[in-house]
Amino acid sequence: GLITPEMLWKTDTLGVDCYSYADPPVKRFGKYYVHHGIYATKGAGNSARKMMDEFGVSIISGHTHRQAIVSQTFELTGEQRTGIELGHLTDVKSRGMSYTNLRDWQSGFGYAYIEGDTVYPFLCQINDNSTVADGKLFFA
Repeated sequence: GLITPEMLWKTDTLGVDCYSYADPPVKRFGKYYVHHGIYATKGAGNSARKMMDEFGVSIISGHTHRQAIVSQTFELTGEQRTGIELGHLTDVKSRGMSYTNLRDWQSGFGYAYIEGDTVYPFLCQINDNSTVADGKLFFA
C-alpha cells in the first residue's frame, strides 16, 4: 500500500481511472470494454477472440503485444462483436523484454473515431520508425 498509482503517476490528480488486473473488463466506449488482457494464445487475434467469447462483449486489450481486429456476427440477432489486440510500444531489445526471444509481436497502437455509441477502431503498425494514422505519415 505504500506505492500507489497516484504516488507514481499522479493518476488521481490527472483524473485517470485505474483498475486492477484482476478486475473484469470495464465498459468504456460504446459497446466496447477494455482490459489489459488475460490470455496470450498463439496467433494474433486469438486472445482477443477468446476474451470476446468468454465475456460475451466487444473488447479492446493489450497483453499479447500483437495486433489484430477480429469480428463475429450472430445471424439470429444481427449483433456484431469485435475483439482488438493493440500491439506494443516497447523496445524488444531492452532488458525488461529479455524474458523471451520467441516474439510474434507487432509494434503499433490503436485509435478510434467515436460518434455517439458507435466506435470505429483502427490499428497503426509501426514500421521503420514510422506509421500512418488517419491517412497521414508520421516519423519517429
